[in-house]
Amino acid sequence: MITFYIMYLLLLLLMVFTFIFLGVQAFTIPGSFGSMVNSTFPIAGGLGATSSVKKNNEKVKNEENVKLNVKLSMKTIQANNL
Repeated sequence: MITFYIMYLLLLLLMVFTFIFLGVQAFTIPGSFGSMVNSTFPIAGGLGATSSVKKNNEKVKNEENVKLNVKLSMKTIQANNL
């Protein structure tokens, strides 16, 4: 039974490596045009990572505003004895 699982995991590992190597081979276009296209991938990735950091900062600010509003609401409710 354990042999079956090991063989199954080895097959999955082989399939993952095959997928990765075929994907790398698909994006390796020889020549200057290929190098220009391949150099835009890290640029696009960097821009995407930068925009996600900005969104996270906005989320933190929104969370702080929500916390502040909840505290103010609680003080108002407690002061009015509602």
